[in-house]
Amino acid sequence: MATHGQLPPPSRAADLCKYFTLGDEAKTALTPEMTPDDFLKLAVEKGWYTDAVQFLAHYLPKRQAVFWAMGCIRQVEPEPAPQAEAALKSAETWVADPSDDNR
Repeated sequence: MATHGQLPPPSRAADLCKYFTLGDEAKTALTPEMTPDDFLKLAVEKGWYTDAVQFLAHYLPKRQAVFWAMGCIRQVEPEPAPQAEAALKSAETWVADPSDDNR
């Protein structure tokens, strides 16, 4: 369901995979009719984690992708430098209220 000017998610995994480079095994396994969920499940099952992460980053709606990225950063860098902390706080504000004022 599209909301607030967002397009609906693609119904085919191949449509998303155009935006990044897949590994050779994943590229071979991708079929034109494969759904995004099916491709992501296969990539995780096969251990193609780089492909799975890149795919997920393109598949998630913007707000969820930003939230996911913030969680990743907080795990890797629990005490970021002040400038990075300010950027994270801005992103958190936007995730909580994705208005143009917070963009």
